Amino acid sequence: MKRLQAALLAAVLLFMSVSQAEAMAMQGASKESLAENGGVQGRAASENSGELPVRYDLREEGKALTVYDQKNQSSCWAYAAISALEAAMKKQAFPAEEVSSLAADHLIMKNAFGTTHDSGGDYTVSSSYFLAWQGPVGKETEPLCHIQEIRYPEEKNYTAIKQAVYTFGGVQTSLYMPERQEAIFKTCYQESTCGFYYDGGREVNHDIVIIGWDDGYSRNNFAKKPASDGAFLCLNSWGEGFGDKGCFFVSYEDTKIGRYNALYSGIEPTDNYDAIYQADLGGWTGQLGYGSPSVWIANVYEAAADETVRAAGLYALKPNTSYRLWVFPVPEKEMTEQALENCLRDKTTSSSGTTASSGTTASSGTTASSGTTASSGTTVVTGTLPEAGYYTIAFEEGLNIKKGERFAVAAELYSPGTVQPAAIEYRGTGRSANVDTSDGEGYISADGVEWKRVEEQLDANICLKVYTKRSRDPQ
Repeated sequence: MKRLQAALLAAVLLFMSVSQAEAMAMQGASKESLAENGGVQGRAASENSGELPVRYDLREEGKALTVYDQKNQSSCWAYAAISALEAAMKKQAFPAEEVSSLAADHLIMKNAFGTTHDSGGDYTVSSSYFLAWQGPVGKETEPLCHIQEIRYPEEKNYTAIKQAVYTFGGVQTSLYMPERQEAIFKTCYQESTCGFYYDGGREVNHDIVIIGWDDGYSRNNFAKKPASDGAFLCLNSWGEGFGDKGCFFVSYEDTKIGRYNALYSGIEPTDNYDAIYQADLGGWTGQLGYGSPSVWIANVYEAAADETVRAAGLYALKPNTSYRLWVFPVPEKEMTEQALENCLRDKTTSSSGTTASSGTTASSGTTASSGTTASSGTTVVTGTLPEAGYYTIAFEEGLNIKKGERFAVAAELYSPGTVQPAAIEYRGTGRSANVDTSDGEGYISADGVEWKRVEEQLDANICLKVYTKRSRDPQ
């Protein structure tokens, strides 16, 4: 059996007081089984069409954003997440009253990690909170929308970052920003021009939102001059008294900006699905693999009502991750672990009795067709995901299940550039010590034949969600 390898983000990330953090970089080998399947999903083709302008400012589209003031709290990560989401919601023309009521306090206090206003956080906290449907909320405690897709634009890929801003409205990112009372602040920030530039090696400590850019922004606008012109337009969380009513420019040559990025790209109304099944409220806090870019993962759930499985959600840890995704009934409610492993093996390594279709991301607007009955077997989709991130993938053939019946969702992933391609929720030290890994039934395999139970053997949960529509009683 191949040896299971783990990379625990709780151990390798720098959980700082006001920043998101750095993930471990990994190298991978090549494989052909999934690399040739599927195609770019969702809106990727339209996103990359046409040339980007040399200058862009979201505010000039009549989409002025709320300027928050974190004051002395270590909560910039939450305000940046809410601001980036607000920008995306305005791009999609969500009702103004909903957009203006987004509550950062709920994100800070009601996530799976037990954070406070002073404990700090990062985009992994906001991502897990949104993807678990814990928020966003407004004046009430019910979510205003469902976040079904979050992308993580590639480090320092300025074209990808600009395209994301231009298409979706805002990208949460990090930089190193000294406190205003520190002497080094004056060497980084030119108050008269609102220009910021840091060329040192200190770790990121502050989250902001990129809402535009100017390729012609002069290098002379910075206290310390970079070699070339050009800067990102960013929204801060230091109130309207900072910069140009809360906004400032950051040089393209800043050593930290654009390294760690989050884009809230899939925002849907709350009636898109009726229920979510998940075991990873804390989201992606670690990763597992067998020394190869490929891995097999599965979660088993029990239906809480008569419903139809319409979609599943998973993480792509690297760009161009290919997937094969199954959903199928578990034939018996009480099965030995070995019998369940045999069921997973039989369903995921055999094409007999399956309904195959080309996978599409649910956030692209695909409408699922009528589901198959539980007795008819397996539904499977395949595809390739363009960027690292979390994606909701719709089944064109849903799976009908009855209340109390068990069902499984499984995925084979091929993620070039990493040898640990399975995202897991892992209870480690620090903030991730608060996550609950006892609420799932997850499995992992190197080949789809031999499976390992992750909760019992690794104290982890598999990040693999399911979305359903409930059956309606006839009127």
